[in-house]
Amino acid sequence: MFFFGAAYLNRLPEALNFTFLQGILSIVGLIAPCFIAFYLFAREGVKFKDIKHRFSLKNVNKFYLFLALFLTFIALVMAQFISLIFGHGLEQFYISGKTSFESALFNSWFILIFAAIVEELAWHTYGTDALRAKFSLFTSSMIFAFYWAL
Repeated sequence: MFFFGAAYLNRLPEALNFTFLQGILSIVGLIAPCFIAFYLFAREGVKFKDIKHRFSLKNVNKFYLFLALFLTFIALVMAQFISLIFGHGLEQFYISGKTSFESALFNSWFILIFAAIVEELAWHTYGTDALRAKFSLFTSSMIFAFYWAL
């Protein structure tokens, strides 16, 4: 709902007058799933200690931590190399120092990092538990995959 509101304001002829409101609606849209997840946890009596334990890096295998941090970067670079086969140029490897998108209200890097953090807070708290309570790990993963593909 919040993202649709921001998109609607962006398409108006006087969109520049609503830049601040678009930014606020977008941030609220990102945060809303976290608030809903925490509300549902509180309603069901789940302790914050349990949620905090899920995001602890104490018992994480270092290899998997490396994959989590760098697999996306590696996949993007590999995709760029593959695109060379299809005629794209080497200039795509040039690092310009700027992002390819801009936000009038927030820094682009802030949006990328903030969006990933709040998404994980919502999905890997209540979302995962709700699906795993009814389905196997594989089925839960396929539901997530289908949802994200959609």
